[in-house]
Amino acid sequence: MKLPRRISRYDAENDLLFVDATGIKASTIEMVDAIFDELDELAEKYPGRYAMICWKDVEIGSPAVAAHYGARAAKWNTRLAGAVRYAANDPVLRSYIRTEALKHQKTGMRSNLFETYEEALQAVRDMREARKRA
Repeated sequence: MKLPRRISRYDAENDLLFVDATGIKASTIEMVDAIFDELDELAEKYPGRYAMICWKDVEIGSPAVAAHYGARAAKWNTRLAGAVRYAANDPVLRSYIRTEALKHQKTGMRSNLFETYEEALQAVRDMREARKRA
């Protein structure tokens, strides 16, 4: 399965991986795999970066698809310095994200949900500062 468009890129200005999943309908495990195959490719080119993900109008098809998303996200998260998400405007999606983050918290996965791009970007900056102080 192929994604309808490329959803990820390296943002050199902010030195992070930017994912715009706006409108993606992750209704099948194959769609989740297509998403994470692209994200894995980007993380391989830019290892150890933070990721910022826009979840506006994203849908996840079922609890089984959400669980597969969680497993793939946890694995992807190990390639990152951290991840933040914003604009997850669907309450069911927010619940899926939080649940999967809790299930995979031992891998370092956190839900890190924010309302706006600006809040998410500030969270990345704060995470960088905290890492420098540690």
